[in-house]
Amino acid sequence: MVNENVFSSVESENDFEFFSPEDFSDLKFPEFLPRYEGAGATSSNDTYDSEKLEFMNNIGVEIPEEWMSDYRNRAFFVSAFIVTGVILATERGRRRIEHKPEEFREVVRDRNNQLRDARFDKYNYRRDLEGVLVEEDFHSLGFSANPQKKVSRDELKMVVDYVLDQLRKE
Repeated sequence: MVNENVFSSVESENDFEFFSPEDFSDLKFPEFLPRYEGAGATSSNDTYDSEKLEFMNNIGVEIPEEWMSDYRNRAFFVSAFIVTGVILATERGRRRIEHKPEEFREVVRDRNNQLRDARFDKYNYRRDLEGVLVEEDFHSLGFSANPQKKVSRDELKMVVDYVLDQLRKE
């Protein structure tokens, strides 16, 4: 059963803020989409980074070393893993409804909303204050900040673009 979309059917520029239906036309996927079999699929804990990194590398998404080695950039890696999952799930849906392009546009709009709601740092922990992130100030005082490793809107756009570019490579 499909939930009725309570939002307007009129599209806005924010509907495809991170990726659009057209972005799926040139992505390189195998016939059978890969499934993540590692632990920690919903965790941002670094305990599971090696499994996630191996999965990403195996599907052709090469993670920059600085995303893994620099604590400030680890949020990019966590977001890249989540974004990859969103893209793979969206591709699976696209294949199922490729004969219904308007419905696929709605699915892509939903996935953009998901990224906006789930990955956007609405508390500005990622704000840079003279070379120090707000989250670093919290951590230096012994407090938790940004435990889900969310990113700013611009950072999220950068991560999505990076993952899409990686998935376009042969």
